Amino acid sequence: MTLQQEAPPQPVEAVPSRPTRGPNRSWRFLQVTHRWFSLITGIVLLLIILSGAILVLAPEIDEWTQPELYRSTPSERILTPEQAVASLKRAEPGFVPGDVVRQRGIYEIYDLEYVKSAYVDPGTGRVNGIADRQSGVMGFLRNLHLCALSCEGYPAYIPFLAKPAPVLGNEELTVGGLILAVTGLILIFLCISGMVIWWPGLRRWRRGFQIRRRKGTYKLNYDLHNVVGIAVLPLLLMWAITGAGFELKQIRDAWYAVLPGEKPPEFEDPVSKPGDGRIGIDEAERIGVSMVPGSRAVSVSVPDQATEDSAYYVYVAHGSDPYDHGTWPGNVGIAVDRYSGDAEVTYDNREGGPARVWEDWQYPFHAGYFMGWGYRMSWFIFGFLPLVLAVTAVTTWWMRRRKRKRKRSRLATA
Repeated sequence: MTLQQEAPPQPVEAVPSRPTRGPNRSWRFLQVTHRWFSLITGIVLLLIILSGAILVLAPEIDEWTQPELYRSTPSERILTPEQAVASLKRAEPGFVPGDVVRQRGIYEIYDLEYVKSAYVDPGTGRVNGIADRQSGVMGFLRNLHLCALSCEGYPAYIPFLAKPAPVLGNEELTVGGLILAVTGLILIFLCISGMVIWWPGLRRWRRGFQIRRRKGTYKLNYDLHNVVGIAVLPLLLMWAITGAGFELKQIRDAWYAVLPGEKPPEFEDPVSKPGDGRIGIDEAERIGVSMVPGSRAVSVSVPDQATEDSAYYVYVAHGSDPYDHGTWPGNVGIAVDRYSGDAEVTYDNREGGPARVWEDWQYPFHAGYFMGWGYRMSWFIFGFLPLVLAVTAVTTWWMRRRKRKRKRSRLATA
């Protein structure tokens, strides 16, 4: 009996892998884009965010580092703004006052160019000193964060960055402003994409807040990046939107288009009609306060004597003032004619509906000036958390890169 030779086994055809579905491809694309955007623009983003975190405490830092400027003598007779200006002129005849601000128990008087500030003791009239707002470390940080080094007269000024860049109809935009706008838009994308990548689902939402400390360095950094990122995300997103809105009118227009309410008119410098009469600083302030019963005066601008039609501009605080803890307090602005004393309220953030939230709260929220320095410390602390995001992002990227290199090396050897 002839045994039939057994047929050799046929090779099993490889089963094609299941094609990746659309959402998975989109998620993967979003992850890769998020990673490379953060790696490429990370240094610029960090510099802008960290400088802003320090500037949140700028009023307090100025007072802590130069306490002699803020000395005030208790007295039953407090100088009026006009008397403070007169005292300053006697001590510094060449100083031309521009604005008189009640600031931290003293009078801070700016010059017309807003470069220097004189500090006057309201109890004695003594000039505590004169400071240059554009110099030093704080001047550099202001130039970096507010202008991207395009503000002339500030440390590290770069003339090229001050050149016009009128993109999308933003006529006043400079190259430095464009850099700030682009970084703001990139930060918005990183916040939204990071939230999508992190989202663990409704059933497993707790996993999104877990940090695996005993599962290796990679998982530790990965989880730490996710948890810190989702914790700081609301503030980062707010900073990104408001920061880009300072440069791009499209963001502001979109806000007014979505929410009900009227868009406020563009601010125009107050003017006076030349006449025979003439009123002083104290009288202008009194008129401004009378326009808003129950308010308190916080600042008054001094008209430029070289310009006939310049007027007083008085700021008063009434109710909840979002600028109360900043360098420019006051939520109602009143223009006062320097000749006749005629007054008109030209800015009032107490009315206007939801749409006015952008105009009235954009800067106070961005800088945290609607709350005291103790609460504002949270803005300062959260502003430094992106350092953790940067370190963990670079660490996980580097570990993944090394792993891929080792894998390719093994395949090449095999």
